[in-house]
Amino acid sequence: MKTKLLVLMLVGHLGYAHAKEDLATALDTTPTPKSHSIDFIDKNLKLTLACTEGNTQPILNVTMAESFAFSGDPSVLIISSDKQNRVKLRGTATLMNFTSGDKTDPDLWENLSKLQSPALHLEVISFRSSKYTSSDLAAAGFTAAVAKLKQDCIQ
Repeated sequence: MKTKLLVLMLVGHLGYAHAKEDLATALDTTPTPKSHSIDFIDKNLKLTLACTEGNTQPILNVTMAESFAFSGDPSVLIISSDKQNRVKLRGTATLMNFTSGDKTDPDLWENLSKLQSPALHLEVISFRSSKYTSSDLAAAGFTAAVAKLKQDCIQ
């Protein structure tokens, strides 16, 4: 009998603590920053630029058509519009996905806006697997979309 009562008291106390935590979360009025993103999709390739209001740099995510990495591989993404305009970003890759680091390039917005071409060439290299993959992406309106995203994020 004592064991059952002790278990019921413990369950009741845990339920009270959980309800108190839920109430505190519900009453939290701290505004959460808005997230913004744009996607460029072409065939089996997807490039996403995302940011949160207040952050100074965007995060780039790329999904390629074929696997080039293991899991959490240190990698680099190279985006080029011609021989003179290139952006190189360090990040991590898992299978077919690359994600840039949050502090990869101090002038990333400016460098992305220099990629003025209807088609971009993307190449991702995994240092751990020693594999790479590349593809062309139809990106009409890329420069205008980057400018709009920057305006939305840096307020």
